[in-house]
Amino acid sequence: MLFFCFLLILIGCSEETLDINFRESIPVDGINQDDVVPIEKAIKGLYLMMDAMPVKTRSGCTRQIEAISVCGGNSITRSNGYSLSDTVAYVVNFADNQGFAVLGARYSLEPIYALTEKGTLDAKKLNSAMINAYRRNINNEPINTLTNNWGRNNEVSIDYIYDLLAESMVVTPRIKVDKTYIYGEWEPISYVGPLVEVKWNQGYPFNMKMDYVTWNGYTAQMSVGCTVIAAAQMMSSNRHPMSAPGDSATYPWNNLKLVSNYLNMKNYFPYYPDALPLPEKSEYVDQLADVLHHIGKCFNVFFHEGGTGATIEDVLAGLKSLDPVYYKDAKWVTIKDNMDKIYKLLNASKPVYIRGSNMGNSSGHAWIIDGYLNCERDVVITETSGYNPPVTYTRREQGTMLHCNWGWQGTGDGYFLPGIFNVSKREFVDEIIDCNISQSLVMVNYGYSNEIIIY
Repeated sequence: MLFFCFLLILIGCSEETLDINFRESIPVDGINQDDVVPIEKAIKGLYLMMDAMPVKTRSGCTRQIEAISVCGGNSITRSNGYSLSDTVAYVVNFADNQGFAVLGARYSLEPIYALTEKGTLDAKKLNSAMINAYRRNINNEPINTLTNNWGRNNEVSIDYIYDLLAESMVVTPRIKVDKTYIYGEWEPISYVGPLVEVKWNQGYPFNMKMDYVTWNGYTAQMSVGCTVIAAAQMMSSNRHPMSAPGDSATYPWNNLKLVSNYLNMKNYFPYYPDALPLPEKSEYVDQLADVLHHIGKCFNVFFHEGGTGATIEDVLAGLKSLDPVYYKDAKWVTIKDNMDKIYKLLNASKPVYIRGSNMGNSSGHAWIIDGYLNCERDVVITETSGYNPPVTYTRREQGTMLHCNWGWQGTGDGYFLPGIFNVSKREFVDEIIDCNISQSLVMVNYGYSNEIIIY
């Protein structure tokens, strides 16, 4: 009579090298539960279990593996409409009739299902039982009635074991591999930009040419608006129009770029024009305010509930009116299907105008993406519950970040993960253009309804 030991415990390996080698193609953000366990790892877990067993339950001599077979689906099952995975279990038969083991060959399965002291297991019969179990599960059929007589004789008893193993591995719920991550610091590899050299704002002194409005009983000049600041900063970089257009004149971009220019820190002091060194104090700030007011008129900006806004149609029409040749093909596209166009524009030294909303679209914002950074970092991953003891290994993760200029005179500017436009989740900063830039405390994510202007 065969002795079966169905094990519902989790077996593991503490050697990091076992995981580093076979996980080279697995994404760092999670293991696929249907990934195949390498045979070396499965056998290692078997040996760990055998070593941990009490001496009385071990064989009297050292057991040698005679054969290892793979059980699972095959081409016949797929041709009949059943797509059982090709690798579900490893059947290990020991030499000299000293027993066998059945090991789960996928991370979603238990590591060990059976371990015996005597006998052998026919891998072909187990494979057939798995196919039948899979078919019954799909068609909601009962188990073969022959197995109800499993206690009559040894042969039928073995057949029942095949069905029981198959049902356990193919039909029953699978276990889950939980993982924890410790992330290292990002290390820059290559970059483009940042392209925009200025950090302007919507308030004073930038709005000193804007119209006066009254709201909640208080009269003041309306803010410039994020749509205007984003467009003006974009135009200051690509110099289109060739001169900065104002209401009363056009101005050299080079002069306006001296205002809040982070490539020349002596020309910057946040918020107050009285602190700006001459000649910016009296001349260039006034010219910039004139240009921002003119762009606002081209965008048909309007005041609403304490802020200044413009429709996306008016922004596009305004750009084309300011430079009909350069922006003639400009159009809005969703970021979801056009990430490649962002990198194409940046590689051509063209900042990207982007808009987004927070969850629920209760508020929106327009800003500039003006660079990207290719980087790498180490990620230490610990698997718990898939195998015991926990397994820890390190992967090298690659990533690309987008440099955002939010139009808040530098606050929060820096590199962000694509699509995660949470202004408080800055990942990295440029050492020159983001020098002395504080992290934003605004807990809002503009990662919804994202659209960009391609031109």
